[in-house]
Amino acid sequence: QVGNFTTPANLFHALRRQVYRPFNKPFVIMTPKSLLRDPRCTSSLEDLSEGEFREIIPDTKEN
Repeated sequence: QVGNFTTPANLFHALRRQVYRPFNKPFVIMTPKSLLRDPRCTSSLEDLSEGEFREIIPDTKEN
C-alpha cells in the first residue's frame, strides 16, 4: 500500500487504519518533507478526533 497525504488528519487516519487492520501489509508513505512545515497543511483537532481516512479528496479548484 502506498500513500501520499496532504493533511495531517488524513495521514493520522491512514496510520490508525493500518495499525488496526487484522492483517499485515507493507505501507509506504510518499509525502514530501516540505509539507511538514507548510502552514497551509494543517488539520483541526476535530478532523483528527472525529474524521476518517478519505481515499480521494476532491479538487475544488477549476483548471
